[in-house]
Amino acid sequence: MASTGIVNAETRTVTGSAAARRLRSQGLVPCALHTLAGGHAMLLQASRHSLDMMLRLHATENIVVDLVVADAPPRKALLKEAQHDPISGDLVHLDFFEISMTEKMQSPVPVVLIGEPAGVTQGGGLLEQLLREVEVECLPGDMIEEIEADVSALGLGAMLTVGDLVLPPGLDVLTASDIGVALVSAPRSEAEADVPEEGAATEAEPERIGEKKDETDTDEKSDRK
Repeated sequence: MASTGIVNAETRTVTGSAAARRLRSQGLVPCALHTLAGGHAMLLQASRHSLDMMLRLHATENIVVDLVVADAPPRKALLKEAQHDPISGDLVHLDFFEISMTEKMQSPVPVVLIGEPAGVTQGGGLLEQLLREVEVECLPGDMIEEIEADVSALGLGAMLTVGDLVLPPGLDVLTASDIGVALVSAPRSEAEADVPEEGAATEAEPERIGEKKDETDTDEKSDRK
């Protein structure tokens, strides 16, 4: 189950990039809550320090929170997106979506590979992660922060698909089951390494054919003489 954090926020009336910069200089982060009513976003602001501390307690940002605005009762909300400054890494904006604990929701969940594949440790292969998240549907109380995929049994050339993932009860995967999640590719053989040289030899063949034609042309000229 996704851990629940608590976010204390206040409503804000100012908008625009200049106003957002002023808020950040005061240690606040602009936020938006998309309500269940739809088509309406409540503009909020919250302490950057408290948000940073909350996010550090979670492996991912896929978090269900109790959003407390002023003296109103808490609202259950999903942290849908946390935007960071590309240079400093500081939080610059958060988007929350209000949810009902009795209605199923859809959300992407990260896939984390665990274990060392036999094809890597014994066969010298290379582990490749083909898919980093899957789309799931569940009740908010069944949401998880990440899906662990055990790849230790994969041999050379073996692939782990979405259908192979082990999920807790109540979680339905919407991503197609035949999509690959991880693959152990075989090491490059010496024969494959020689392919460019073989190609170069093939390209040289027209020159030999051309040389033969030149000899024929010379003989024909001699006969005419």
